[in-house]
Amino acid sequence: MTIFNQFRKSRILNKSPSKDNIDSDEQFILGVKSEFGYGVAEDFQQAVNWYTKSSKQGNIKAQAYLAWLYAEGKGVERDYEKSLFWYNKAANQGDINAKSEVFRITNLMNKS
Repeated sequence: MTIFNQFRKSRILNKSPSKDNIDSDEQFILGVKSEFGYGVAEDFQQAVNWYTKSSKQGNIKAQAYLAWLYAEGKGVERDYEKSLFWYNKAANQGDINAKSEVFRITNLMNKS
């Protein structure tokens, strides 16, 4: 069973959601479940997919989680520029941890 099908079965309010009509918070939750293997097999690529969808809608948590995956090369090729892009998005919305990660990633990029 895919994570989306499992999520769909667990939803009470909307009995037939499609992948296109779930909101950014729900997409973020699917990303967390995929990343950490909550109820499904751990799948970093699927986590990147869900976090990206959620991040593009402005979800601050998804932006920070996606940035971390890019920084660590989990589910994607390590890419400090993309990591910095998403950390900056989260930091600009007030995520304090993302602000410190912007500094850390910038230092890593300068050392390369």
